[in-house]
Amino acid sequence: MERQILDGLFALFAVCWPKDWLDRVTLAGGVERLASEWGKGLAGIGLEQFKRGVSYARRHYDYAPSIAKFRRACLGLEDGQGGSNAEQRARDALMARQRAEQAALPNGTWAERRERGRQHLAGLRAALGGDQRQDAPSDDEIADRERRRAEQLAALKAREAERPVQPRRAPVFGSRVDSDAVPLGDLVAEAKRRSQEQEAA
Repeated sequence: MERQILDGLFALFAVCWPKDWLDRVTLAGGVERLASEWGKGLAGIGLEQFKRGVSYARRHYDYAPSIAKFRRACLGLEDGQGGSNAEQRARDALMARQRAEQAALPNGTWAERRERGRQHLAGLRAALGGDQRQDAPSDDEIADRERRRAEQLAALKAREAERPVQPRRAPVFGSRVDSDAVPLGDLVAEAKRRSQEQEAA
């Protein structure tokens, strides 16, 4: 593969996938190394095949392709055209038809699926030995819990309202045991007084 064609391809990759391509160039140790490997990997690819690979890569790849992936795109192997034998194409067509049929099958409504789930759960309970308590609380239990929580919250608020409000004290330096503890306001006033005395002197 000619170096001019590879330079054009690398420029295209740098535009289409800038971060990814820069990371690859950095990891490879420079463009020269990449050009050498890509030249070997794309040997035998004609200009029309090369154009097909570029077109396919632009439309389908989220990241810069590897040498092998780009070669498959050039040969038309990525999109199932050319290169595959009749058996592979028949298998691919069969798989595509089966996927389409599976997607077209009715999945049922939400209510139908919920009912199937309930029937399955009832079968499991019966297999485990009869009617067992459900893990989820009933609507009545939930309502009873909410009512009790509301009552507890109201009682807590009533106690808080009855409690007398304590006046906030200024922060004090020193330990509580220390009798020489001085309120912060006194310290600030003392610092101002000293700075005024120094300015006056």
